[in-house]
Amino acid sequence: MINRPLNVFYREQLVRLADAPVRSIAMPREIPNRVDPFLPPAYRTESLSRKVLTVLTNTQGITCVPNGMRYPNYVDDSLGALRSPPFDVDAHLYEVFNHW
Repeated sequence: MINRPLNVFYREQLVRLADAPVRSIAMPREIPNRVDPFLPPAYRTESLSRKVLTVLTNTQGITCVPNGMRYPNYVDDSLGALRSPPFDVDAHLYEVFNHW
């Protein structure tokens, strides 16, 4: 079970992935740049929150991904991730963030 997939700490600062579009100036560019090479090309233009949800729901061994949906745009974004075709997640994706 994975909890709170839409919050991360980046350089000692909380980044709320659900609030930051992929191309946002406020979003550290390194996050999408590190994630995208591990995604099928069709997923690379999605919002970062959708990328996170898609990766988590397709990671082998993860069976539950709680996701807050207090705003309609969160629900729309989350449903889009669940409707995406499945793919095999390269486990090396998780290792990229160990050497930040």
